[in-house]
Amino acid sequence: MAKKGRKKTRIKVGTMTPREMALGRADRMTYKQIKRECVIRGMAFDAVVEGDIPTLIYWFSSNYENDINSKLLDEYDAYIQQRMLMENPNLDASMLHPHLRLGYLGEADEEGEVKQRRIKGIPRKKRTRKKKTKQGVYAGTKKALTYQLQAEGINIEETVTKVIETFPEAAVKSIKIWYKRSEKGK
Repeated sequence: MAKKGRKKTRIKVGTMTPREMALGRADRMTYKQIKRECVIRGMAFDAVVEGDIPTLIYWFSSNYENDINSKLLDEYDAYIQQRMLMENPNLDASMLHPHLRLGYLGEADEEGEVKQRRIKGIPRKKRTRKKKTKQGVYAGTKKALTYQLQAEGINIEETVTKVIETFPEAAVKSIKIWYKRSEKGK
């Protein structure tokens, strides 16, 4: 007779509370990652410094839905550096290793400056998309200005001078090509 195994219970999608989701994420985090998550959600810096893993996990799970502000990492790093220098007057700022920072991944170049890289788990700032004009050209460019001036009925010589006044690095040949293309598009 075959052994009967335990049935695996499946959790339905959408039935987990935010606290359960936070605890599930916290199980796979290191101490540094938990501190980082607490800081970007607004935990007081003193509480982060003095907090142990259970305290940080409890705060993280309770405040999981707070808005994320990744700029707080830079403020926290400055706070930690200032606090370490105050407690140890013999320390020099150059002696502090980049691995102590939460806002960076801890790599320094030959000059001692810390390199910034994207930290996994912290959302990036969303880029604003460039807007296009009616002609399908990106707004605010030399080409868009040329198309606009041609649509207003300005002749090619005046268009060239106005575009070069606005964009001194513009090439006359390119402006003439864009002007002729915009005439064909009518």
